[in-house]
Amino acid sequence: MNENGFAVSRPPPMRDLEDEPGSALGLSLRGGAGDAVFLTWPVEKKFLPFFFRAATLAGMFISRSLGTTPEGRPLEFHCMGPSDPWILFLGGVHGDEIEGVWLMEEAVRRLAATQPAIGVGIWPRVNPDGVAKEQRWNASHVDLNRNLPSKDWTAEVTNPKYPPGPSAGSEVENQALLALLRPTPPRAILSAHSFHKYQVNVNGPAQEWGARLAELCGYPVTEDIGYPTPGCLGTYTGKELGIPTITLEIERGLPRERVLALHFPLIEATVSFWSQPSNHRVSP
Repeated sequence: MNENGFAVSRPPPMRDLEDEPGSALGLSLRGGAGDAVFLTWPVEKKFLPFFFRAATLAGMFISRSLGTTPEGRPLEFHCMGPSDPWILFLGGVHGDEIEGVWLMEEAVRRLAATQPAIGVGIWPRVNPDGVAKEQRWNASHVDLNRNLPSKDWTAEVTNPKYPPGPSAGSEVENQALLALLRPTPPRAILSAHSFHKYQVNVNGPAQEWGARLAELCGYPVTEDIGYPTPGCLGTYTGKELGIPTITLEIERGLPRERVLALHFPLIEATVSFWSQPSNHRVSP
């Protein structure tokens, strides 16, 4: 029992959400202090917005599995607030870039206490198999940030570091991501990576937002990462779908405490920026 009177326990195994009426949905409620109550209800998919709203009123996140990786790990996604408008945060796309995982897991822990005025979705470990192995690729040895169905996607492996997969969107992790973009796409997407060339990389109509974040962290704003990235998130969601998209390249090798101190204010600034009605827009 925590100080708020919540019974704290380990979560039950997460189950994939099915469309059939009465399918079981694994949900966990996370309090602002990071404690959690784990419950499972028989719930139909169409009722999910009511749970999102209830979690917001209670100051909690709802968590559910978006699917299962080839090695059996859940794709655990956390959300609170309205389903429209909402913003999406991603971490752990590359399993050897732990800085983004640290940041997004901290965001789950701390944002619930802020009662955001906009819907927030956080997926801290997009590639949990890669995170477990501390490798860039997923369990199928595919670079998830070269596997999205952008117009420039190619099956050609020009560099063994960036295997694009057998077809665009072939990987279960990216199939789950594509499902999140429908039917109501997020107003903005921030994906946290790490790189020795730290930067705020913007795609789509994200320049004003990117400049705001750069002021806070001191990183340069770029529109080109510096080398070809066919099948990447910024090209697909930012340039082609018109969703403001930022790839936050955290300075590689920073200690966890420094990563959080320098970059969590960017999470708060993003929520604040997109909570302003003047910044709301309908993505194509």
